Amino acid sequence: MRFSLLLRFCIAVCFISLLHPAYALDNDYRVPINGTVLHFRVRGGNPANPYLLILHGGPGFSSFMFYPWGPALEKNLNVIYLDQRGCGLSQRDSPPSPFQSPDLKRLKGYTIANMIQDIEGVRSFLKVKKWFVLGHSWGGMLGLEYVTRYPEQTLGFIDMDGVISWPAMQQSIVEQCHLRFEQMQQGSAAQKSQGAYLLHILNQTAKEPLSSPVRMASEFQLAMGPANLYFPAGQANAFTKFQAEISKATAPYHVPAEALYPANAPALGLYQNDHLLTRDDTGLLGKVRVPTLIINGKEDGVITPAMAEKAHHGIKGSQLIVLNRCGHFPFVSRPARTAAAILQFAASVNKQRP
Repeated sequence: MRFSLLLRFCIAVCFISLLHPAYALDNDYRVPINGTVLHFRVRGGNPANPYLLILHGGPGFSSFMFYPWGPALEKNLNVIYLDQRGCGLSQRDSPPSPFQSPDLKRLKGYTIANMIQDIEGVRSFLKVKKWFVLGHSWGGMLGLEYVTRYPEQTLGFIDMDGVISWPAMQQSIVEQCHLRFEQMQQGSAAQKSQGAYLLHILNQTAKEPLSSPVRMASEFQLAMGPANLYFPAGQANAFTKFQAEISKATAPYHVPAEALYPANAPALGLYQNDHLLTRDDTGLLGKVRVPTLIINGKEDGVITPAMAEKAHHGIKGSQLIVLNRCGHFPFVSRPARTAAAILQFAASVNKQRP
């Protein structure tokens, strides 16, 4: 009887270990830094390995979107999943409903300068001398700002479908939506009618100034909805599957549902304080002095390969990888290929270090 119970216990332990990989590092932090409280998790296989900071997109998303993919890196890199100021499990200034506006007085701290100091505060807290910085989408712009400000703390920069210029991105969304909606008009009568209606909405949206949050919100809705600019053709339901993967990957950590919802305070604060919608960081490309890898989805209609090429030519000595059958989220559309490229880049940088 006792042997039977012991056997069952051993089987259960083995099963659980398969569900939750054993990490040498799996530490959760919620720390006061730079006038706010930041949440970040550090996960990896060996404390002696290099560290990689992930800067998520948005502004307003969270690091949890990288939890399903992160284990592909964690054997060789200690990954820092940071919830940016106001996001995820960091101190939230957003109201419970996305339809409510936050208190404008609480938005004063949302500046790019503050967010750069937040990042540096995390590095200092963890006592990491130098790290790799990966920025995805909006996180690419934030990462570019950080690595040009703190090159001595940066081993290498990975720009993944990163925003360099908000005006250029808005123009790209309008152009790509226009192409998709014109293609609809080549189909059935119902498709022609829908395409004509969407073109009308798009044309009305494009009349708004680039600085208008209403224009940006409308463009994002068209890009994510009927135009499907974020995922490759034939993957219209990929976002729903992606959300299910996030829920599964975060379940062991008992992450509350509200932490997975996008926060509106960071975006509104950055629009208000730093005029984010007209911000163009193209001039910073020539100031990057660290090894850089640029990864971009070939079918990304938001940050197009042409925009990635511009970043590549602007950053001296950078590498560019354009992934086929891949949209705005390489870690979703091409997870294994994306992880392999990053690990190869990190290994190459480490090999060249004195």
